[in-house]
Amino acid sequence: MISKVQGIKFYAKAAEQDVDLQLFFEKKKQKENFYNTVLVYGHNGSGKSTLARAFKSIGSGDEPGVERPELLDKSKRPVQPGPDARLPIFVFDESYITDNVRINKEGLSSIVLFGEQVGLDSRIQELKKELAALGDELEKAKSKKEALSGMKNLESPDFAKESLRDRLKGDRSWAGREKTIKGLKHNSPVRE
Repeated sequence: MISKVQGIKFYAKAAEQDVDLQLFFEKKKQKENFYNTVLVYGHNGSGKSTLARAFKSIGSGDEPGVERPELLDKSKRPVQPGPDARLPIFVFDESYITDNVRINKEGLSSIVLFGEQVGLDSRIQELKKELAALGDELEKAKSKKEALSGMKNLESPDFAKESLRDRLKGDRSWAGREKTIKGLKHNSPVRE
């Protein structure tokens, strides 16, 4: 059935018009030529991507900007697949490259990734970003710990503990009062 396909017809939303193209068939001076390959090229904005979306829509479902796509035979009649059949249409366009091919330029040579590897590479990049963020948090926590651990830092638990111990040892504090009550020569010892 795919061999009957000679063109495509669809409604292009951007152009607000029906488009009817005979891509695989040409009639010149009573001679008919059929092609199995077609190269489409043109200026930016000339409709190349819309044409690619029309073919993709027939092969895999809805595509934005394209409505009512149909494949045509040489007489411009619609070619209908079977009720459960999907036509084997694959479009090699910019979105295919974006989804399936990635070039990493690291070190001395480039690395080209295909298919699933692109998804894995994206996941690796996300995890590297998470790792970097966690590394930053760790450095901040280490700096804070170091700042709080010094005996000269007013916010340090060690500073607070030592200050409290010094106050308790004095003559006008707990150790001094206990000395007076018990009749000792020296202030009572302060233990943890």
